[in-house]
Amino acid sequence: MNSSFEIYVEVYPTDPSMFVNVSSTNTPKIWNYSGEYSTAENITGFENELNEALEICSPDGEGYCNISFIVHSDSEGELKLSDLKIYYEIIDNPPNVTLVSPLDKNVSSIGNVTFVCNMTDDEGLFNVTLYTNINGTW
Repeated sequence: MNSSFEIYVEVYPTDPSMFVNVSSTNTPKIWNYSGEYSTAENITGFENELNEALEICSPDGEGYCNISFIVHSDSEGELKLSDLKIYYEIIDNPPNVTLVSPLDKNVSSIGNVTFVCNMTDDEGLFNVTLYTNINGTW
């Protein structure tokens, strides 16, 4: 007599959780599940944690940052992560420039006019260029 059978046992992790490794002293939890995890779900809403990690990141030569995720479970099991998509937008706010002197619509017969302005920018300023309309036409 010949007989055979196959046994298939799935081992599911217990109380899994996921963290963003922002720094060695800051690993905020972005997801957790109580009990035996045997399902699939989308994890969203951890933009603040990613932004915090990006703020202290040192980009590589191509400008990329590595952000580590930590996955923990109270028991052995298998978690499959797939389709990780992170979208971001670089926000470049325009600089703020205020002309201090001369006053707007000033008419001067002096040969030299000194322009003074205050400027700020959230990304830092590298160059300030003054455009004038001396003849009244552009």
